[in-house]
Amino acid sequence: MAALQKSEVDWVENSIGDMLPPLRNVGSITVEIRDPTGLMGGMRLNQLARPFNNPAIRRALMKAVSQQDFCIACVGEDRSLWRVPTGIFCPQSPYEVFLGKRDYDAARQEIEAAGYKGEKVVLLAPTDVPVLKAQADVCGDVRKRSAWTSTSR
Repeated sequence: MAALQKSEVDWVENSIGDMLPPLRNVGSITVEIRDPTGLMGGMRLNQLARPFNNPAIRRALMKAVSQQDFCIACVGEDRSLWRVPTGIFCPQSPYEVFLGKRDYDAARQEIEAAGYKGEKVVLLAPTDVPVLKAQADVCGDVRKRSAWTSTSR
């Protein structure tokens, strides 16, 4: 971003969300959305390993996931840069049934009722791509609010 502001480079394809407001204030820089389809994040649960081999636990976890939280973490609060209900779930996916207010207590109770026994949950969190790191941070927050045991990497 510094190189762009100093005219040392001509363009940046994917800016970090929190850099957009300052870039918009530089007269020689144009900030625009070139691909209206945007980026689609994803959450992959290992359905072969406990506790996610239990469909009831996977369903309960979705009640704690906020698409808006993922979008804000990735590109900020400027709603022109993201859309919900798309967010972390694909449009028209079965996960759209989980729109609405997040209820961490209800999710925690359902997870316990589904038989969660404190199995370790490993969250793989890349640190070299800011958007992926932001998504992993939100996943970690969901884990904490839903009372999961976890190891981050």
